[in-house]
Amino acid sequence: MKKITTLCLLLFGTLALQAQISPEMLIGEWRLFALEDKEISDAERQKRYSYTADSLTFKSIKINTTGIYKIREDSTSHEWYIPQAPKPILILMEFIGKDTLKITDGVSGGSTGYLVRISAEGIAHYHKGLKAEQQKNFRVAFSEYTKAAALQNPEAMYKLGMYYFTGTATELNEKEATKWIRAAAYLGNPQAQAIVNSNSLRY
Repeated sequence: MKKITTLCLLLFGTLALQAQISPEMLIGEWRLFALEDKEISDAERQKRYSYTADSLTFKSIKINTTGIYKIREDSTSHEWYIPQAPKPILILMEFIGKDTLKITDGVSGGSTGYLVRISAEGIAHYHKGLKAEQQKNFRVAFSEYTKAAALQNPEAMYKLGMYYFTGTATELNEKEATKWIRAAAYLGNPQAQAIVNSNSLRY
């Protein structure tokens, strides 16, 4: 636990636990970064949290659900509810940095975790890459995936890795491909995780 707390402090700086939040600050895509009491699993790395101005969508391997969230009166944290559920799933989510949320499970008193924001710019480049790919403009797609991967977008990392594996719009480079596939797997991309878990990578 001490190691993870230290790591979070190094990554995110001094934690401003009383930072005030607004819906505008939350809007976007988030992923699970760490849990204080255990190693984060492949399945947990696949979890995604998508905020709008008034709702939160949670996606994992087995769950895809949307519910309202409510910012507390002191504006330092918020609660998330599933529609028709008598109790909140994740009671407390504290905004502790511009791109970091601390999650506390208030129902069971269990794990404390940390979410980090997936770059909106990275998402935009990734979707530009998908569009170019659909139009069979693979050089543009490769360029956009490269930009998105540099911004830590796991889906773009996977795509970039496959482009290097197949030599699409670039020279075939198995070492470079493996680097991006492993990076994508670490950040929760399920296709990349399947490849890594198959033990088929040489590097």
